[in-house]
Amino acid sequence: MKKLSIEKILFCIAGLIGLIALFLFIYYKLTPEWYERIDVDSLLPEQYLAYSAMLGSDPSNNMGEDRFIKAEYDESNDKYILWVRGNEGLTTNSTKSSYLKTASDIFKSIFNVRPDKIANKDVEIVVCGEVTDAYGNASIKGLLRVTINEEIEGKINWNNFDYNNLLHISKKSWTHDLLN
Repeated sequence: MKKLSIEKILFCIAGLIGLIALFLFIYYKLTPEWYERIDVDSLLPEQYLAYSAMLGSDPSNNMGEDRFIKAEYDESNDKYILWVRGNEGLTTNSTKSSYLKTASDIFKSIFNVRPDKIANKDVEIVVCGEVTDAYGNASIKGLLRVTINEEIEGKINWNNFDYNNLLHISKKSWTHDLLN
């Protein structure tokens, strides 16, 4: 049996310490505490929506893609629109349910952290997923749209709220045929 040299043992220990440090760094960056260090007061409403998307839900979906896509203000309809990627499920029902949970979690974050950032405005969340056309071309499309405002949010008891009811209580909603 071969003996391991001191250099090889030290090299293995250093590698192990390096891996532990890498995992701690990744964990630290992806925990909500990292997002809480942002100065929310200085954020524009669109930036606040992006911040809320990251704080209210995982920063990436179950496919490893960034959750946040974009945030914008629609002047013609006087509302903020937040585009996010949803988690894919194994079935149509599980995907739809996952999209509703994502939207619900983000709405909760938007209205509970600093609702004054979007005061008196409707907020629409568009949950997107990958769609493949008949020719095999994949693209990201909005598959679920839900709009609520402060009045509706004020009626929601987030501790007991079933996110599957989000479509029923929303001001306006739409689901793509692929989710029905």
